[in-house]
Amino acid sequence: HGERQGRILRRKSVRFLSRSRVRTTGHQAKLANTYRLRPVRRFVPHLIHKKGEELMGSFGDMTYKPEACGEVAIEIADRMVAFIKAQAFDRYRCVVEVTVMEKQGQAVKMASRALWDSEKDTSLTLKYENKHLLAVGVVFALYLD
Repeated sequence: HGERQGRILRRKSVRFLSRSRVRTTGHQAKLANTYRLRPVRRFVPHLIHKKGEELMGSFGDMTYKPEACGEVAIEIADRMVAFIKAQAFDRYRCVVEVTVMEKQGQAVKMASRALWDSEKDTSLTLKYENKHLLAVGVVFALYLD
Protein backbone atom coordinates (compact mmCIF):
# COMPACT_ATOMS: atom_id res chain seq x y z
CA HIS A 1 0.00 0.00 0.00
CA GLY A 2 2.79 2.46 0.91
CA GLU A 3 4.61 1.77 -2.37
CA ARG A 4 1.41 2.34 -4.38
CA GLN A 5 0.72 5.58 -2.54
CA GLY A 6 4.27 6.78 -3.27
CA ARG A 7 3.73 6.19 -6.98
CA ILE A 8 0.51 8.17 -6.96
CA LEU A 9 2.15 11.13 -5.27
CA ARG A 10 5.08 11.13 -7.73
CA ARG A 11 2.97 11.17 -10.89
CA LYS A 12 4.31 13.88 -13.18
CA SER A 13 1.11 14.18 -15.21
CA VAL A 14 -0.73 15.79 -12.31
CA ARG A 15 0.12 19.42 -11.69
CA PHE A 16 -1.57 21.96 -9.52
CA LEU A 17 -1.54 25.63 -10.36
CA SER A 18 -2.94 27.76 -7.62
CA ARG A 19 -2.68 31.45 -7.20
CA SER A 20 -4.43 33.29 -4.44
CA ARG A 21 -4.54 37.02 -4.46
CA VAL A 22 -5.19 39.10 -1.41
CA ARG A 23 -5.32 42.81 -2.01
CA THR A 24 -5.08 45.24 0.85
CA THR A 25 -5.51 48.97 0.73
CA GLY A 26 -3.31 49.69 3.72
CA HIS A 27 -5.03 51.63 6.49
CA GLN A 28 -8.80 51.22 6.40
CA ALA A 29 -11.06 53.78 8.01
CA LYS A 30 -13.41 52.46 10.66
CA LEU A 31 -16.98 53.06 9.49
CA ALA A 32 -19.98 53.58 11.72
CA ASN A 33 -22.48 50.72 11.81
CA THR A 34 -25.63 51.46 9.78
CA TYR A 35 -27.61 48.69 11.49
CA ARG A 36 -29.00 47.54 8.16
CA LEU A 37 -29.82 43.85 8.08
CA ARG A 38 -30.83 43.66 4.42
CA PRO A 39 -28.94 44.71 1.29
CA VAL A 40 -30.12 47.79 -0.60
CA ARG A 41 -29.01 46.24 -3.92
CA ARG A 42 -29.17 42.45 -3.84
CA PHE A 43 -26.81 40.11 -5.67
CA VAL A 44 -28.38 39.12 -9.03
CA PRO A 45 -27.20 35.58 -9.97
CA HIS A 46 -28.66 35.51 -13.50
CA LEU A 47 -26.72 38.66 -14.46
CA ILE A 48 -23.47 37.13 -13.19
CA HIS A 49 -24.29 33.77 -14.80
CA LYS A 50 -24.65 35.35 -18.25
CA LYS A 51 -21.26 37.10 -17.98
CA GLY A 52 -19.70 33.96 -16.49
CA GLU A 53 -20.79 31.83 -19.44
CA GLU A 54 -19.28 34.39 -21.80
CA LEU A 55 -15.98 34.36 -19.89
CA MET A 56 -15.86 30.56 -19.61
CA GLY A 57 -16.13 30.49 -23.41
CA SER A 58 -12.56 31.88 -23.41
CA PHE A 59 -11.34 28.28 -23.34
CA GLY A 60 -12.69 27.84 -26.87
CA ASP A 61 -11.34 24.63 -28.42
CA MET A 62 -8.19 24.76 -26.28
CA THR A 63 -6.42 21.47 -25.62
CA TYR A 64 -5.54 20.66 -22.02
CA LYS A 65 -2.12 21.95 -21.04
CA PRO A 66 -1.85 22.50 -17.26
CA GLU A 67 0.10 25.77 -17.35
CA ALA A 68 -1.89 27.39 -20.17
CA CYS A 69 -5.26 26.29 -18.81
CA GLY A 70 -4.28 27.45 -15.33
CA GLU A 71 -3.41 30.90 -16.62
CA VAL A 72 -6.72 31.13 -18.51
CA ALA A 73 -8.58 30.02 -15.37
CA ILE A 74 -6.87 32.74 -13.31
CA GLU A 75 -7.68 35.35 -15.97
CA ILE A 76 -11.34 34.27 -16.01
CA ALA A 77 -11.56 34.42 -12.21
CA ASP A 78 -9.96 37.88 -12.16
CA ARG A 79 -12.34 39.18 -14.83
CA MET A 80 -15.33 37.71 -12.98
CA VAL A 81 -14.28 39.45 -9.76
CA ALA A 82 -13.85 42.75 -11.64
CA PHE A 83 -17.28 42.37 -13.27
CA ILE A 84 -18.96 41.59 -9.95
CA LYS A 85 -17.27 44.59 -8.28
CA ALA A 86 -18.45 46.85 -11.12
CA GLN A 87 -22.07 45.84 -10.40
CA ALA A 88 -21.79 47.47 -6.94
CA PHE A 89 -23.89 44.91 -5.10
CA ASP A 90 -24.48 46.33 -1.64
CA ARG A 91 -22.20 44.81 1.03
CA TYR A 92 -21.50 41.55 -0.80
CA ARG A 93 -18.16 39.80 -0.79
CA CYS A 94 -17.59 37.28 -3.55
CA VAL A 95 -15.33 34.27 -3.92
CA VAL A 96 -14.69 33.04 -7.47
CA GLU A 97 -13.08 29.67 -8.15
CA VAL A 98 -12.34 28.24 -11.60
CA THR A 99 -11.18 24.62 -11.89
CA VAL A 100 -9.94 23.07 -15.15
CA MET A 101 -9.38 19.37 -15.75
CA GLU A 102 -8.41 17.21 -18.68
CA LYS A 103 -11.12 14.96 -20.10
CA GLN A 104 -9.96 11.36 -20.12
CA GLY A 105 -13.25 9.58 -19.58
CA GLN A 106 -13.04 9.91 -15.81
CA ALA A 107 -15.88 10.71 -13.46
CA VAL A 108 -15.73 13.97 -11.55
CA LYS A 109 -17.64 14.87 -8.42
CA MET A 110 -17.40 18.27 -6.80
CA ALA A 111 -18.99 19.46 -3.59
CA SER A 112 -18.86 22.50 -1.35
CA ARG A 113 -20.35 23.44 1.97
CA ALA A 114 -20.82 26.73 3.70
CA LEU A 115 -22.46 28.17 6.74
CA TRP A 116 -24.55 31.08 5.54
CA ASP A 117 -27.83 32.94 5.54
CA SER A 118 -29.98 31.37 2.82
CA GLU A 119 -32.02 34.58 2.45
CA LYS A 120 -29.07 36.81 1.52
CA ASP A 121 -26.13 34.59 0.53
CA THR A 122 -26.05 32.68 -2.73
CA SER A 123 -23.86 30.80 -5.17
CA LEU A 124 -23.85 29.88 -8.81
CA THR A 125 -22.02 27.29 -10.86
CA LEU A 126 -20.76 27.62 -14.43
CA LYS A 127 -19.58 24.81 -16.69
CA TYR A 128 -17.65 24.80 -19.95
CA GLU A 129 -16.75 21.66 -21.83
CA ASN A 130 -15.03 20.83 -25.10
CA LYS A 131 -13.56 17.54 -26.33
CA HIS A 132 -10.28 18.13 -24.45
CA LEU A 133 -11.19 19.72 -21.13
CA LEU A 134 -13.85 20.46 -18.56
CA ALA A 135 -13.93 23.77 -16.68
CA VAL A 136 -16.13 24.51 -13.69
CA GLY A 137 -16.54 27.97 -12.19
CA VAL A 138 -18.18 28.63 -8.83
CA VAL A 139 -19.16 32.04 -7.48
CA PHE A 140 -20.07 32.44 -3.81
CA ALA A 141 -21.75 35.74 -2.84
CA LEU A 142 -21.83 36.45 0.89
CA TYR A 143 -23.68 39.38 2.44
CA LEU A 144 -21.85 41.23 5.20
CA ASP A 145 -24.13 43.04 7.61
